[in-house]
Amino acid sequence: MRNDGYNKYIEVSGVKNDSHISKEFDSIIEEVVRYFLNRSQNGYRKIEYTLFNPSISDFVLNKYKNNSAILKHVYLALSSVESLKELRLLNGYGINKSIYEEIILFLYEQLDIESENIDYTIMLLDLVHFINIRRDDIDTIKRNTFIQNMINHPKDFTLIDEFVSMICCIDFDDFEIDNHNFMFKIIENACLEEDVVNSIMKLIDIFYITDAGIIKSINELVNKYVEQELDGYMDDIGTSDVDFKECVDVGFEDGSHTILEKWYSVEDGQIEELIYNGLDEIVKKLDLDKKIIIDRVRITNSINIDEINERLAESYMNTNDYEPEHKDVIRNVVDSIDELFERSK
Repeated sequence: MRNDGYNKYIEVSGVKNDSHISKEFDSIIEEVVRYFLNRSQNGYRKIEYTLFNPSISDFVLNKYKNNSAILKHVYLALSSVESLKELRLLNGYGINKSIYEEIILFLYEQLDIESENIDYTIMLLDLVHFINIRRDDIDTIKRNTFIQNMINHPKDFTLIDEFVSMICCIDFDDFEIDNHNFMFKIIENACLEEDVVNSIMKLIDIFYITDAGIIKSINELVNKYVEQELDGYMDDIGTSDVDFKECVDVGFEDGSHTILEKWYSVEDGQIEELIYNGLDEIVKKLDLDKKIIIDRVRITNSINIDEINERLAESYMNTNDYEPEHKDVIRNVVDSIDELFERSK
């Protein structure tokens, strides 16, 4: 638990110091590092603490899993996306469903929608949304006010998939939406991941977006994602995915035809076929809106076929302990041109 989280827990839980041991964070950490925690510094010079024995977490969870009062205060003190994700994982696998819901709804009651912790707010509202699908008895005024504020005054956030999940079933007839300019902020903060890209395209239908500028920005985002994925797809292509042909340079020296150099190359057309197949696979995974157009020509042309061919051929020759046969090595190997071509078929 971080220092600020620890101090907040002391505050919200009303812990009293009835012992001689200091409740200051540094003092507590100094004690537990001896017995329970490892203390280390990561590459960013940030101090991290990990359990000396992972089974300690199982012991602590087993001890407090039915103590909703303590758990509510712990998660309220943390108030982070990471803690909510951990709590979600524990639902039914460490903490029973009723206590999980009790904790989530307690956090919802305590939630300040004016907080700058936007991602935490979105994550919590999304978890509440899933609980309410079954119960349908949770007051949604706080959620709707938050969404309206985000429409009127867009702010930076990264949990786009969770945001869309939260709003996908909402009737926006009661919301005031003068324009869809908030979409530009969402697109600006989007990472190039499949779920995020699909979520942003869902917003076109959710908000009935027809604005040409917004559609253009979404188009650019989707095409950029597809190009990135195709580039990665081709980077993963290995020597086992293609066939190779032997190539030779032949020169005329001392009245005879001589092999000057041998090398390998990917069979003609195979890299291009892989590019087209890869593009099809990537696009099929997207829930494309009819307003989104994939620029297949530009994307496929962005792939450097020569570089891929060179990489694969070099890898193939290294794998087979191949050494290029240059003129200095085989200059005494003389064949007729007809025999040479016949053998290379």
